[in-house]
Amino acid sequence: MSVSVLKVPAYKILLEQLYNVHKCDNSKSTPYQKWDITLHPINNDKNTLNKHTLSVSNVWIQGYVTEILNDDSVLVNDETALALVNGISKIPKAKKSLQAGDYVMVIGYILAAGSKQCTLPVKHEDFAQNKICAKLKAIKVTDISKNTNCRTGDWWRYEVADAQSHILQTTNNS
Repeated sequence: MSVSVLKVPAYKILLEQLYNVHKCDNSKSTPYQKWDITLHPINNDKNTLNKHTLSVSNVWIQGYVTEILNDDSVLVNDETALALVNGISKIPKAKKSLQAGDYVMVIGYILAAGSKQCTLPVKHEDFAQNKICAKLKAIKVTDISKNTNCRTGDWWRYEVADAQSHILQTTNNS
């Protein structure tokens, strides 16, 4: 019996972590694609000994809506990279209310990731420095701009680092 991708956990990440992901060979284990992502501890030590790879399908990102491309797609920038988020039209509140500049939380299924797999669907000079590193299919999108603790995005990097440190501690202890 296969598990729906909607029941698979979403992991908090920074978009830059999706630049160097690798597709997992999971043709027999799940009906959906998994990706190997490298986690880093809270002290941001990028020493190889402190790295751990985790297989993920769903990710949790937070960032600013940079541009609304059409009724179904937006660009989200978490200040480390850009993601193209598709499937917005299937999420009633997001479809009606999202605007450029909103700070959003997105849980999404990874459709494509890595610097070679993702290309910008529109030509826009503002995005030359920030490449798209992932295409996500939206599962949940929430505008959190009104939350004063979240709206600037300052804490997101620390929240991701803390969550990933917890995953690393849990795997190192088992």
